[in-house]
Amino acid sequence: MPIFSRRMVFLCVFLFFITTTAISALADSTGFIDSSTKYSDNATSSMTSPSVPVSGHFVRGKDFDAQKRDQLIKGQTTKDNVLAIYGNPQDKGMYQGVNETWVYFYLEGQANVNAAAKSVSGTERIKKLVILFDQDDVVKNFVYSDSTDPIAINLATQNNIASNSF
Repeated sequence: MPIFSRRMVFLCVFLFFITTTAISALADSTGFIDSSTKYSDNATSSMTSPSVPVSGHFVRGKDFDAQKRDQLIKGQTTKDNVLAIYGNPQDKGMYQGVNETWVYFYLEGQANVNAAAKSVSGTERIKKLVILFDQDDVVKNFVYSDSTDPIAINLATQNNIASNSF
């Protein structure tokens, strides 16, 4: 089961950018801020109305060196070794109530939001390392994935969002 569903991540990014677009448009019209403002997640906008696209860079999780997974040896590497290699995991859990799992997760992307077209586009990169420990706290197995995918969502066609006005 993924930590974050893609739709949830895209929706959060979309809502963030729509909010910053609306705030910026209001601030521009009142002269409160200038028309080229950087937001906390590196979202930038140079607009005079919410119909102009907004883009931004987003990051979730902590980046990790995937090459170091060569140091993970099944049946040999301990939890202490893993901590020394990667630091604290973003998530911990139990597999079948017996074996502990540690998850290292990193999401990075670029999103472009067009409020007028009710669309989000861009790219995302997701890196995930899941480590399964045995009952002696030694690496039993691990899985690594790394993918870069395009983002393309037309929110006007989404049933739960299409009726909302922006």
